[in-house]
Amino acid sequence: MKNGRRGAIVLHELIGREVGLLYILFPRLRGLVLDQVEDLGGRLRIAARTAAELVACRGCGTPSARVHDRCWRRLQDLACGGRPVQVELEVRRFICGNPACLVATFAE
Repeated sequence: MKNGRRGAIVLHELIGREVGLLYILFPRLRGLVLDQVEDLGGRLRIAARTAAELVACRGCGTPSARVHDRCWRRLQDLACGGRPVQVELEVRRFICGNPACLVATFAE
């Protein structure tokens, strides 16, 4: 299967117990939803995103589910089987719904 965003070969769409195995191999990824593992020809890429639907505004603490934008952060992890591991984390930017808050948007 091809990933339309990058054209890399997807090793496997993650389901069930396989996600648990990745959490054992990469414990720092707990709390994230792991979507894909890709072979990028010498390194592994893990696509992940946060699971939270509501995120508290950093300015006033008001929970928000209104997503303004999304971006990707690339994190490097320890090698696995001698291959470097890159985690691509989808990060959302939210709109604060509190009109009195000085923060208009904030990242999770």
